[in-house]
Amino acid sequence: MKIGEFLVKNNYISQETLNEALRLQKQDETLRIGELLVKMEAITKKDLLRYIDEYIRIASDIDMGEAKDWLSQEQVDKLFLKYFNSNKKN
Repeated sequence: MKIGEFLVKNNYISQETLNEALRLQKQDETLRIGELLVKMEAITKKDLLRYIDEYIRIASDIDMGEAKDWLSQEQVDKLFLKYFNSNKKN
């Protein structure tokens, strides 16, 4: 499950909001869905960090056969780094 699907499944955003963020991401693939959702004001940065934390905790409990549907290790590492750097500033 990708982060966008996770957000929709947990009613943090609507499917329409995710679709719009994905459309915008196609225009600039360097932007992550979470960043786009914050820029769109669909969620706050604080909520995004909370949702990522929840997502990672749940992802760590999944069966390895399902892991391919979640974030790659490189993506998880980038999220952790960004999360911890952001929390140091707060």
